[in-house]
Amino acid sequence: MRSSFLLFIKKSAKPLTLDYLIWGTSLLCAASLSPSAGVLVIHHDRPAVLAMGTVCWAFSTAAVGASQHFAQVAFWRAVNGFGLAIVIPVLQSFITDSYLEGVRGVGFEMLSLVCDFGGIGGGVSATIISGHQY
Repeated sequence: MRSSFLLFIKKSAKPLTLDYLIWGTSLLCAASLSPSAGVLVIHHDRPAVLAMGTVCWAFSTAAVGASQHFAQVAFWRAVNGFGLAIVIPVLQSFITDSYLEGVRGVGFEMLSLVCDFGGIGGGVSATIISGHQY
């Protein structure tokens, strides 16, 4: 099973295919785990939940890079999705509380702009790095 999956990745994995794989897993994790952010905010204050999600997200991203086996990558990607599912709703609630109703869209657009630049930069960097052999 494991060798057939790795063979599939070697033969058919292109940057766009891997991008869709990552997008799909992030969407699935965010959709299924976002309610956990609401439960955490009920029991803890929002800055603590945001810090916990950010630490979880950062630590799991570093762990994915250090992983040697596919099972490790899959586990740490799941933890990464959990951190992402916590951070985004809490950030949205901060924006909702920080901006007046008439200009709230500016805050959400700034968040979207920063996320888009990060996604573009990360995608370009990953594509450039993937062309090199180490």
